[in-house]
Amino acid sequence: RIKTYVGTYFKYIEQGNLEKAYELLYPSFKEKYFPEYEDYEKYIKSKYFPEVMAIQYKEISTQGQYYLVTVNITDLVNPYNKTTYIQELTLIEQDYNDYYISFVI
Repeated sequence: RIKTYVGTYFKYIEQGNLEKAYELLYPSFKEKYFPEYEDYEKYIKSKYFPEVMAIQYKEISTQGQYYLVTVNITDLVNPYNKTTYIQELTLIEQDYNDYYISFVI
């Protein structure tokens, strides 16, 4: 289930649907780092995300009500791009399919 949630978040980024990805951000995280959608959009566009991402889950653990997730992101289309991006996320699930995400900036 947690992999599905994280996968959905990255799918939105991959498809360029940043508004949907923005909606998944934890409210206090969003307020602190990206109070306006444009702030989030600028941040995401400044990072390199492959056109087609391969997500490898390195670690999923729990800390109280939080899921701590570490993923490796690689370029699925360009085999010459050997760069792997590591992203650490925190996910809180309020109910089935009702969750928020934050990440290490």
